[in-house]
Amino acid sequence: MLSEGVHSIADTGNQLLMLLGLKRSRRPADSTHPFGNGQEVYFWSFVVAMVLFSGGGVLSIYEGIRRLKYEEVSSSPFWNYIVLAIAAASEGT
Repeated sequence: MLSEGVHSIADTGNQLLMLLGLKRSRRPADSTHPFGNGQEVYFWSFVVAMVLFSGGGVLSIYEGIRRLKYEEVSSSPFWNYIVLAIAAASEGT
């Protein structure tokens, strides 16, 4: 469930970075960038991919080691379903 919560936060951050890239790519050409800034959206897409995969990978490795080291028994999956429902609703919109 921690992974799902972090995944939802990471998705929101990634979408904000993509919006930043779109905004910056629409800037007009200037002396520093004579052909414009249209390619900047690809840079921010790359940043989003790196954050998503590296952050997700690190968190998955951490959770795997923690689960192997400290075995936990879940008594009720009620809160798991609540978190999954909130994540599905927020990402679905």
